[in-house]
Amino acid sequence: MTHALLIALIVITLASDGLPFIPLAGEIGIVEVIVGTLAPFAVIAIVVHLLLLMAGRALDRTGERRVLGLVEVTLIVSRIAAVVWHGVAVLVLGWGAVIDRLIPVRVLVDEVIIILPALLVLVLGWVSYYPVERRLRDAALIRRIDQGEPIHPTPSRATYVLDQIRHQLGIILIPVTLILLWQETAAWWMEREYGTELAPLQEGILTVVNLAGVLLIIGLMPFVLRHLWDTVALGAGEMRDRLLQLCRDQGVGCRQVLLWRTHGLMLNGAVIGIVGRFRYILLTDALLERLSDEQVEAVMAHEVGHARFHHLPWLMLAMAESVLLTAIGMFYALEWSLGKLSVWPEEMEQVDVEGIITLLSLPPALIVALIVFGWISRRFERQADAFAVQHLSGRTRARRRDRGLSLSADAVMAMSSALGAVGRFNHIPMRRFTWRHGSLQGRRDQLHELVGVPAHAVPVDRTVHRVKVLLALGGAVLLWQLISALLQGAAI
Repeated sequence: MTHALLIALIVITLASDGLPFIPLAGEIGIVEVIVGTLAPFAVIAIVVHLLLLMAGRALDRTGERRVLGLVEVTLIVSRIAAVVWHGVAVLVLGWGAVIDRLIPVRVLVDEVIIILPALLVLVLGWVSYYPVERRLRDAALIRRIDQGEPIHPTPSRATYVLDQIRHQLGIILIPVTLILLWQETAAWWMEREYGTELAPLQEGILTVVNLAGVLLIIGLMPFVLRHLWDTVALGAGEMRDRLLQLCRDQGVGCRQVLLWRTHGLMLNGAVIGIVGRFRYILLTDALLERLSDEQVEAVMAHEVGHARFHHLPWLMLAMAESVLLTAIGMFYALEWSLGKLSVWPEEMEQVDVEGIITLLSLPPALIVALIVFGWISRRFERQADAFAVQHLSGRTRARRRDRGLSLSADAVMAMSSALGAVGRFNHIPMRRFTWRHGSLQGRRDQLHELVGVPAHAVPVDRTVHRVKVLLALGGAVLLWQLISALLQGAAI
């Protein structure tokens, strides 16, 4: 959920550059816009802090788990409220236009200042949540000692918040920041060399340069994230050999398996990198310490499944297509409707009508993109779960065409129990729905339906195949639109 909301914040921030007008800033004044923008963010942060403070005291008195549900709801609602208010501040009050006016620096600085108040609400939420996290760790300490489980020192508040920033925000903000820096620098250089009005050939060159920058930054991100997060190479031994053999069996390139050190706070895995030579698979310290070897292999196979089916680039394509196709459709629909109804008065003739229509198309495009992103992401998670079961049942790259292989109950149980362990350790209710992954119990139920299913005929594989076909068709439509626009520009 945090990643989806962060993407929405970024899109809204970037939309401020294209506003065809200053909504209210010209009428109520710059100071009023600044105060009107920042005050609600401060109220959200203060209310969250007070609510979590009371929740912590309620945990001390009662120890009831329902308090944790209220804590989770408080954080989610506050983050959604921050995104919504950011949209109001940028698109209605003119917060972005005011910052652009006050900060003449073009390359990236204005965008950072525009988005900063909303990001601070997210960070302060973790600051306020830390006492609750500490209570949960302290409450589990005696049980872990009795069961002989590994014990990690409780990190300080500053370390905890920094880890959340690195893990939750850094994975999105760093590549987006680098891409924007590249693109704005390229645009500034082209403007300095050729002026503000670029010829079609020069616009084409700028497009190619921007695309090359995006590909370069995406290619380098695994190395950046490896050092942004606290990781080291997994030491030599039977477990590392077993996991690397898994990659070879499934035909998935992997540069290295990394131990992801989280002070014992996270039980999870991750895959970073699109190309095999630049791909890392990460397993957290808590995962390796608390799960059985078969469960670890199941989680690793789940991450390998994401790489095997190229889920990350398909998700990026789905997000981009959803925004662009919805925005284009809304633009044409609004343009047709306004032309049909003739609603624009004569005094509005000087207004950038196309710019206003584009602005009105943005909110529905974002909503559709978030819905599509979540739906596809949940199917990808199911496919990765099923892939782990396929692997543990003996399906490898060499046996991919074996029609006599069925999914075993032991393989299903290994993946299902690993999901259960993730939920228990991370204090995630099994039936709680999340936007990107669905509920853990729902995923477990779907896994148990796979027992005895032919390994080559898993239903979710067919669903994902249809999704990819539709995304490919959508990409072809957008490519055709781009080529047509370039040809028209060249003709002019």
